[in-house]
Amino acid sequence: MGQLSTLTYLRLQENALSGTVPDSIFGLSALELLYLQYQYNNDWACTRSSGEVVNIYFSEGDATNGMNLGLIGKILDDNLANLTSLRDIRVGYNHFSGTISPKISHLENLGILRAENNKIRGSIPDEITMLENISEIWLQD
Repeated sequence: MGQLSTLTYLRLQENALSGTVPDSIFGLSALELLYLQYQYNNDWACTRSSGEVVNIYFSEGDATNGMNLGLIGKILDDNLANLTSLRDIRVGYNHFSGTISPKISHLENLGILRAENNKIRGSIPDEITMLENISEIWLQD
């Protein structure tokens, strides 16, 4: 990934990806748009072996259904500050964890931050108020 120095859009939403985001993503300095949302099984419902139908958008990829849990690890940590061209990050509906780094203020072009329905915890850093272009922040769980 690190060799894609001119990559500006990376849209991988709804692909049932799993595991952690490669560190090389954080070296894509020209990246403006990062879409990784909805990685756990992207169907409205699935049927357990018992016959019970489960709404999977709200079951968070229940592993007992044999479903993918989505992407894991930390996404809004200090590494994100390397993506200084980023305008739009959408990483909701995964299993990302950690906290929001105060270095988010380095993302001067950031207009949209959507990280809803993850396992991100802690306080929202005051530095987020320095983002003059921000128009949307979605952090609900």
